[in-house]
Amino acid sequence: MIMEGRVADAPGGKVIVFERYLKHSTEDVWKAVTEPAMIKQWLTAEATMELAEGGNVKLQWENGDIVTGRVTTYQPPFLLAYTWEENSSGNSELSFALQSSGQGTLLTLKHVFYKTDDLSNFLSGWHVHLDVVDLVLQGKSGEFPWDRQKELREIYRDRLLHGSR
Repeated sequence: MIMEGRVADAPGGKVIVFERYLKHSTEDVWKAVTEPAMIKQWLTAEATMELAEGGNVKLQWENGDIVTGRVTTYQPPFLLAYTWEENSSGNSELSFALQSSGQGTLLTLKHVFYKTDDLSNFLSGWHVHLDVVDLVLQGKSGEFPWDRQKELREIYRDRLLHGSR
């Protein structure tokens, strides 16, 4: 299992991969990645999602950043994938795959990039956001750990620069 993110080659770009074992049911983890109220708690973005293949996706953060996309795969409660389109990182693809495992769920996040300028920011962001998913599912809330995200960005940047993936 990969608690930390890793980067691998993908056709036409790079893919970030995280695997997290969460001690929560597949149904609860599915709600966390598909229900707007839950998404806001861990991703810190207002979410609008048409949960069907071809459906629209819009994520908007308080700082004005917006991601739009379309659902490419919708197989509840096991697989959600959608395009991720934004000005800063270009077009990419994001997927959440869920698998029942023991008393919980294995969540695999994959984010495929075709423009790879800022992988350390996405690695640190997804790392912390997935930490927060677990906290939200435990019923805990609080301020988003931006300092932790900044710390991890430097760690991931150093690893990418020195060849460790």
